[in-house]
Amino acid sequence: MFPHLIASLVLFVLGLMTPSLAGAETPRVEDAMKERVRACTACHGREGVATNQGYFPRIAGKPAVYLYNQLSHFREGRRQNPAMRHL
Repeated sequence: MFPHLIASLVLFVLGLMTPSLAGAETPRVEDAMKERVRACTACHGREGVATNQGYFPRIAGKPAVYLYNQLSHFREGRRQNPAMRHL
């Protein structure tokens, strides 16, 4: 097949899909921040000062950029913790 024919076919198929995608509703989250920190509260507690389930660092009061950097380090493997790796 010719490249322009393939491109036209792809655009045609996408055009057929567009109406169905436009009608699909995206689920809404009422409080995005509340949902984001839900994973943190299991170990670090609701107030960010840990739970009695073991040692977890205090995250309450830490600057946002510090927390962001720490999460990035876990993701990139520069900081190791099995529980935090997947988050």
